Amino acid sequence: MARHKVIGYQKVLDTAYEITLDQGVHNLTARSVAEKLGCSTQPIYLEFKSMDDLRHAIYKKVQAHLVRYLRRTDDPYKEDTVISLCLLFIEYGSRYPEQYRAFAFDQLGAGESIAEFVKELFFSRMEEGRYTDLSEEEKIRIINVIWPLTTGLVANHLVDSIHYTFEKNENVIELLKAQIDWAISQSSYPNLLKM
Repeated sequence: MARHKVIGYQKVLDTAYEITLDQGVHNLTARSVAEKLGCSTQPIYLEFKSMDDLRHAIYKKVQAHLVRYLRRTDDPYKEDTVISLCLLFIEYGSRYPEQYRAFAFDQLGAGESIAEFVKELFFSRMEEGRYTDLSEEEKIRIINVIWPLTTGLVANHLVDSIHYTFEKNENVIELLKAQIDWAISQSSYPNLLKM
């Protein structure tokens, strides 16, 4: 009679995801997952070739959660789709700090896929309004200016040095507008996201 798997792919992934959210990525080890599952590390390595594979699966799960959040219909700033996206990132980082840290600070080892994901998100928001006639180079310049600013605002919020209200934070909106205008006016700017 064939043995029945008690601990499968989804159970390992969900447990590792829970550890990542509760304790941070730095505490995610095969042993910590096995301990939480009440087993040896063998079921983990039967489902995932390595801890890197498991971290990548967690990254995909965090990314899916982020995308669902960003696709909400209640944009915080309807006048500008890109600024709205930045505000949603800031709000997401505030509401889901461990997921945000794992994603934005590449604690899961996703590397270049984060840059491509960010580019695709922003480009999808640049299909209307003031951004439609911009070249790809100009759009990338905007991203290279506002993505570090956005992640910096979240980081400040996460370490409690700045507190935001998300309904309509005029200071943040004005800062983002100014940075976008500046980026558009520049003829060149370093490509920070390696796009």
